[in-house]
Amino acid sequence: MARWQILETEAPEIARDGRALLYQYGPGSARRIEDPAVIARVSEVYHAAGATSSGEEWTFEFEIERALLSLYNPRGVEPQWPPRYLKWQARP
Repeated sequence: MARWQILETEAPEIARDGRALLYQYGPGSARRIEDPAVIARVSEVYHAAGATSSGEEWTFEFEIERALLSLYNPRGVEPQWPPRYLKWQARP
């Protein structure tokens, strides 16, 4: 289970249809989080990682069935291609 803060401009679409934007994350669904304690914790972790926000974001929980991460070497470090792929799939 993962939680993200989503820009205010994208949030209404995700709130209306939990499948919106999941093309970026893979098959699954999303639901808006409204619990102030959960939102505060997500925000704390988000900002501790060095991110900034306007405070206008909505927090969503994505239930993702599978994901693919492509890892590339830094510029100037060979080989540049192919990337290393990490695959994850939810347990049934």
